[in-house]
Amino acid sequence: MHEPSVRLPRMVVGTSYIELVVMSEPYVVYARLGYMPVLSVQRVKSEETEELIIAPKSLSEPLESLRQANKGNFTGIQFAVRKKSSERTSSCEVSPIVSERISKLGYIFSVYKLR
Repeated sequence: MHEPSVRLPRMVVGTSYIELVVMSEPYVVYARLGYMPVLSVQRVKSEETEELIIAPKSLSEPLESLRQANKGNFTGIQFAVRKKSSERTSSCEVSPIVSERISKLGYIFSVYKLR
C-alpha cells in the first residue's frame, strides 16, 4: 500500500496501553532523522487514525510475529502498545488483542471440550 494522500498525525506512545488496529501496510515518511517506516493505525476506542513509527526494535520484532500470524499482512492486526517507562528512549511493550468474536469462540470451544 502507498502512503495516504493526507498526512496523518504522528502517534505518541506513552506508558498506558493504547489499543490499535493496523489500517495499512508499511510505508515510509520523511522525518527529522531521515526516512522512517510507519503504519497507519486506528485507535480502537476513539477511531482516531494516526501514523505509528515502527522502526524501534522493541516494536518491530513483536509486530513481525503478529504479521506472520496474520498471513504475512500488517493490515488488520490488532494490538496494544505502551512504553515501559516515561523516558524518551524507553522500549515498547506490545500485546496482541484477541477480538471479542474469537474470544467467545475460544470460550465456547473450551466449555464444549470440558463436557
